[in-house]
Amino acid sequence: ERIYCGVEKEENEKKRQHLKRLYELCQIEERPPEKMPVQLPFRLAAMISQVVPEERWPEKSLEILRRTGTDVEVVDEDRDRILRRIKQAGNWVRRYGSERDKLHILKELTPEIKSMVPNEIKPLLKDLADYIERKSPDADSLNTRIFSLAKENEIKPQKLFTALYRIFLGRKSGPRIAPFLISQEMDWVTERLREAAS
Repeated sequence: ERIYCGVEKEENEKKRQHLKRLYELCQIEERPPEKMPVQLPFRLAAMISQVVPEERWPEKSLEILRRTGTDVEVVDEDRDRILRRIKQAGNWVRRYGSERDKLHILKELTPEIKSMVPNEIKPLLKDLADYIERKSPDADSLNTRIFSLAKENEIKPQKLFTALYRIFLGRKSGPRIAPFLISQEMDWVTERLREAAS
């Protein structure tokens, strides 16, 4: 797609023509776009399909794209493609995804989950909540802050990531944490972080 629309260059003319033709053949139900469309990463689409109510996909997906650092200027065709990609990703997760691909957000923080948060991580969760409230960060800034907090406190980043996954998803791992947090209502995120830190 990026080569077809001229965003990326391919020096080998034969390979370029081959890739352009392949792209055209992949457009089963529609004509190839005239200009570069908004690209929604599949992992992000799969996450949105599970954590955002379907009726909010249009505006929430664009908001998440903006907050994950994608400069989005959307036309109707892009909007339709984005919604179609979210739906396709959701279908894939339901039909073929492993349990690891499926997300179940914890409605409440149980005492059992809370007890799994190490004491040395709790102040970092409060700091992260404060940072989110102060800065309203995008995904890249939030990710950088998570790593910085771990480094400043001489804690392995994985330990902090594991705590975040536990308090939001009830498990040790999950999707990229910063885009996931950005996809949620930020008041709820900061409230959950503070609850886990107490």
